[in-house]
Amino acid sequence: MAVRTKLLASGRNTSATAVVVYTVPLLETAIVKQIVLFNINTTTATTLQLLMDTAANNQTVWAELAMASRLHLRLDMWQVLQPGMEIALANTAAVGVNYWISGTELEGVAD
Repeated sequence: MAVRTKLLASGRNTSATAVVVYTVPLLETAIVKQIVLFNINTTTATTLQLLMDTAANNQTVWAELAMASRLHLRLDMWQVLQPGMEIALANTAAVGVNYWISGTELEGVAD
């Protein structure tokens, strides 16, 4: 079976509260390979990425990443996520950050 990288989520986040942008499908294991963030504003954006478990207990993976105006930030990771786990983003209020999350979804649950 070939394993291919695919787009897991993309969009623009302008919320200061955590917004779920990706959820691992049931009965699958996800490997998040890369998260790309781009500050589309002329002011500094502070963005917070969260990894949340199925009980919605926030488990911070990265915190308070300050990005100057028009900064592009690429995070290479290779993080394994179980079914139901989520990635959420929060930004400085009213500051937009584009995101692009790529990885792989595999059938079954990793041990």
